[in-house]
Amino acid sequence: MYLTDVELADLCRPLKQPAAQIRYLQRLGVRVRRRPDGTLLVLKSDLSSVVEHNHRENGPRWTR
Repeated sequence: MYLTDVELADLCRPLKQPAAQIRYLQRLGVRVRRRPDGTLLVLKSDLSSVVEHNHRENGPRWTR
């Protein structure tokens, strides 16, 4: 349901600070929330919808 801390760290590598990670993810178009302890909270469905949207726009165009 949510990305794990390891998955988020891998996605945002080499960024370590939560504020920098938030800026990076928001630039990608991913909705980011914060947990009460300050760590990031990203829904897997939010990430997959951004990936699908980018793939459709930037993917191969089979017709002219």
